[in-house]
Amino acid sequence: MDMANEEQRRYWDEVRGQEWVDHAERFESLIAPFGAEMLRAAAMRPGERVLDVGCGSGASSLAAALASGTAGAVVGVDLSGPMLGLARRRAEEAGASNVQFVQADAQEADLVGLGDGVFDAVISRFGVMFFDDPVAAFGNIARATRSGGRLTFCCWQPMAANPWMAEPVAALRTVLDPPWPSLTEPGPFSLGDAVRTTRLLTEAGWVVDELADVRREASFGTPAEAASRFLHGDWALRVLADATEGERVEVAHLVEIAMAAHRDADGVVRTQGAAWVVRGHR
Repeated sequence: MDMANEEQRRYWDEVRGQEWVDHAERFESLIAPFGAEMLRAAAMRPGERVLDVGCGSGASSLAAALASGTAGAVVGVDLSGPMLGLARRRAEEAGASNVQFVQADAQEADLVGLGDGVFDAVISRFGVMFFDDPVAAFGNIARATRSGGRLTFCCWQPMAANPWMAEPVAALRTVLDPPWPSLTEPGPFSLGDAVRTTRLLTEAGWVVDELADVRREASFGTPAEAASRFLHGDWALRVLADATEGERVEVAHLVEIAMAAHRDADGVVRTQGAAWVVRGHR
């Protein structure tokens, strides 16, 4: 495993994974509407073998297991041991015997040794934006997929189309001066450019059928809760790691003000998110 991938593994397995588990409901509420669109587009059928890349705490894997039925099988792959632990507990509670979870790097792993051309469908709910080498990763996933097999995933559109991130980032940058979140390096917006993403997938051996523009309103709770979501996000945590206590307090205050601009009549912050639901085939 190269050093960039090792950094991602350490981050999700040793640094960030447990926090996601501790706040799973809060983190998953934002992405659930987009995940539902991804699952609808994937159109999984009974008896299919499904690979869920970056499966996290297992919500999308369990949905796939229900769709594929007892005659099918689902393999969820993720870097994070803590998140996979929650996924396994959820599967046990649901009685889902046709799903298994494997801690592995989909960019390099042999995908649990099942051989080439095993999977009928590949899905991912915001789990494919963190590859150091996207072409190698999507190529490895393609080799595990049968000819004609389908790829369906959702990823964020550019940050400018996502005010839930763009506006608090702008507020933070009035206090600190970090670079904007990268549009090409591993991170939430690395596949936001539709042209670049299409090119990467094509180079990896996929035929891209569609990048559907999906926009959904998400609820973030009170302005304080919305600010907390942002401040506990991956990019903000990295940026604030070396900030002084005074800077952190000021950032939190300004981010809360930025999010308060989106309060509805009930005082709940609601703002739109924009994602691509990408469909392709082998």
